[in-house]
Amino acid sequence: MKRTAISLMLAICCAASFAQVNPRMSELFDLLAASGNAPHICKTGGRNDPTRLTYLVHLYHRPDLWSGDKDAVTDSLRQEDRKKLDRQVAAVRHTLDALQEESQESYHYETHRGGKDTIIYAMNLSHDTTWVAKVQQDSHPHFYSKEYLSFQYQPEGKGYGSCLEYVIATPKERTADESALCSIDDLMAGIDRLFKQHRIKPRKAYWEHDEAYSDSIWEDTGAEFLEMGSYGDEYSLAGTSDVNIYTVPAEQEQLAVGLLAAVDSLMQDFMERPREYFFQYNAGTKFKENFLHNIMICLAKENVTERQFSIQVMLWGSGYHFMLIDTKGTEWVPMRCVSLKSFVNGKKTYFKGMEPK
Repeated sequence: MKRTAISLMLAICCAASFAQVNPRMSELFDLLAASGNAPHICKTGGRNDPTRLTYLVHLYHRPDLWSGDKDAVTDSLRQEDRKKLDRQVAAVRHTLDALQEESQESYHYETHRGGKDTIIYAMNLSHDTTWVAKVQQDSHPHFYSKEYLSFQYQPEGKGYGSCLEYVIATPKERTADESALCSIDDLMAGIDRLFKQHRIKPRKAYWEHDEAYSDSIWEDTGAEFLEMGSYGDEYSLAGTSDVNIYTVPAEQEQLAVGLLAAVDSLMQDFMERPREYFFQYNAGTKFKENFLHNIMICLAKENVTERQFSIQVMLWGSGYHFMLIDTKGTEWVPMRCVSLKSFVNGKKTYFKGMEPK
């Protein structure tokens, strides 16, 4: 509980430098985090696009997870799962009902049939009327402005839960000075200098999957990939990635956490400067064993497969790993990525001493 609260506080501190979160929403996010459901916070922006800070919370009731065993313990878990969701939804509704009074425009729809509920809220919370759009999505209004939110709670047959999205947007000021733009290469060089200060050299890897190989395994659930990106039917799934892997030994957790904070600081600076690429930054990233975290992805919006760059971290095996992945085409991350020197259409070469046993 304490670690969750600290992580959320750090993420909100990062966000606070960007925009002022509505106090009612801040209180709601604290409450949800205390009950084990902290929001996912991400920041997106581009060369001439608005910069958006998004808080996203999914609230789920999954009765199928508790099916099968009908003993009293399982029944108790199922009931507690449902009660927890009900408490969280009640907290969301209480906050949104209060916010309707101060919103510029709002929409609220509910149906309750056969014990199944559909609840929808949409609000424009911005006082700036010069930058507002109202559109129809699934027969319901949705707002886009400098501050807006939406909440959808669906019957169990339509997703087993709900989604709360709260967004603060800042329109982008255009710059005519092309030389002032911060590039992906600037960010990569800054991160490399950071690790060199601690005498940590990168292992260089190369991953490749051509179109024929990609098409042959795209729908293979047993394919050996942690992530398989896709940009739609108009783009090829093929891609090549040049990768720098920086590793901090497992026994040096304090150094790894400090470097993660330093990398985060470099990305904060990158996001505040004019940049040539679209970016998505995920706040509050922390190491989790055997779990790949994508801290940031940058890509050329005009042609998403021209070049993209991502920063990913992972606690696995020999230590704490930071991966800088520079891709042309579509980025795919293979299994055992931190130990692979090369991956070419399924053929693998491992770094010395990191071969699977």
